[in-house]
Amino acid sequence: MNKSGAWLTQYALEQLGITHTFGIPGVQNAEIYDQLNQSEQITPLLVNHEMNAAFMADAVSRSKAGSVGTMLIVSGSGVTHACSGIAEAYLAGIPLLVIAGANSSAGASGNEQSGYPSIDAKEILKPLTKAIYSISDQQQIIDTLFTAYSVATSDRPGPVFVEIPLDIQMLATAIDKPLPLYSQKSQSPNEEAEAISNMVLNNAAAQLLQAESPGIIVGWGAVDAHSEIIALAQQIGAPVCTTLSGVSSFPAQHPLHAGMIFGPAAVPSAENAFKDCDCLLAIGTDLNEADR
Repeated sequence: MNKSGAWLTQYALEQLGITHTFGIPGVQNAEIYDQLNQSEQITPLLVNHEMNAAFMADAVSRSKAGSVGTMLIVSGSGVTHACSGIAEAYLAGIPLLVIAGANSSAGASGNEQSGYPSIDAKEILKPLTKAIYSISDQQQIIDTLFTAYSVATSDRPGPVFVEIPLDIQMLATAIDKPLPLYSQKSQSPNEEAEAISNMVLNNAAAQLLQAESPGIIVGWGAVDAHSEIIALAQQIGAPVCTTLSGVSSFPAQHPLHAGMIFGPAAVPSAENAFKDCDCLLAIGTDLNEADR
């Protein structure tokens, strides 16, 4: 069967469970937008600035475990406009799928077009993304988007950039049936890693039980573990504070909720609750400057 690159992009995104994209249509990505308008699953949402698209996609990823916000923008200036939102997601460990249309494969970002300056989007995004992919053939689209999604959501999550040139979107090519289906590959547990993990957990449990004034801080990474964190806090009688981005990770009405962060910069309730803390358990946060 003959399928265009835009159709294959739609197919891959539907396989990945994407329901919305965020961005601005342009010459470089119009073919994908036209194709997505025929999708019963995916709704493209248009914004007035690519930075808005980045933060809206970020919000989708934060709203539900396993969901990945997806951007559909143009390369070059579209990428530079979105950089702040992409960088915020990178610092906070938020998965994003950033898809950008580009000039024809002979003039995609990073290659000077005759007489005109160009912006190398891939070079700009290198320090802000987990991985960067450039499509050079329609046959690569499905597997590349599947791989990009897996990379964005694995280990420490983060943004991944995929650039699809306009001619690849437009041209149709013969595709072998059946088309691949996306499945989250199950990884067999490493026994040594599991043993080390259990040892670390046992040591942490021992320190918490021996502490006179234990405390817990939770970040956005713990947003889906409400019941477990409540049970743990009640078991050891520990006050709980949250990071800025993790304010929804512990119910504010719970009597053990002490407020946001701790120390001199905290709200008074958290500062008082943690002033004598001798063992702190951090869950869902790496305590970086972004307060993940």
